[in-house]
Amino acid sequence: MIFLQAILTFSGLFVMTDPIGLFDVSSWEAEYLSSYSWQVHSGTLLDGMCPEDMAEVDDFCIDRYPWPNESGDGPLLGASAIEEDYIPLHGKTWDCESLCEQKDKRICTVDEWQLACLGTPEEACVAEERKYIAPDWHRVAYRNPTEMRRLDQHLRAEDFPACTSRYGVRMMTTLEEWVSVGEGYAMSRGYWGRKGDCKALNRAHAPNWHDYASTCRCCRSLWQ
Repeated sequence: MIFLQAILTFSGLFVMTDPIGLFDVSSWEAEYLSSYSWQVHSGTLLDGMCPEDMAEVDDFCIDRYPWPNESGDGPLLGASAIEEDYIPLHGKTWDCESLCEQKDKRICTVDEWQLACLGTPEEACVAEERKYIAPDWHRVAYRNPTEMRRLDQHLRAEDFPACTSRYGVRMMTTLEEWVSVGEGYAMSRGYWGRKGDCKALNRAHAPNWHDYASTCRCCRSLWQ
């Protein structure tokens, strides 16, 4: 067992850890928590608290669902981290950087994403019946709607209520979500409900790349 406390004073000092306070963690989670740099702030609290559709974790808010962050809507599939200037966009915005900025948010850092993912039960986010469908990569590159629908096997949140992290963040590890890593970007590794985990990253692709399971999840800082 690991005991973590949350301390909030009105003098401007803020230390936020896990709101649950007392819980069992896996060996990887314990190692991650012991090395995570919990934030101490003496600056300005921007919003005071997270909106209802975001979860509060340490010193940031994170969307509860992949973009568009709504439980009843299917996630945006085919997202890149930054704008693609060589692919027709069908009149839509597809890059996570722009989408998050539209909501006064930003792409989550890898540390934020992995922290918010802690406690997501792997077995509760798996759909055994999903089978691999070979993509037509040329059509995927152009986000051909028919091809994207043919390949889409995303898990519906309402069918997997237990696929939830300790912080109340839903459906993590089920898709490839773009995160920032230093000056670059990577994707969390998840695919149609095959067994994933919070620590796996895919660093193989340029930030203007997308596939049929890539999506966004946005964050917002609580302090400046």
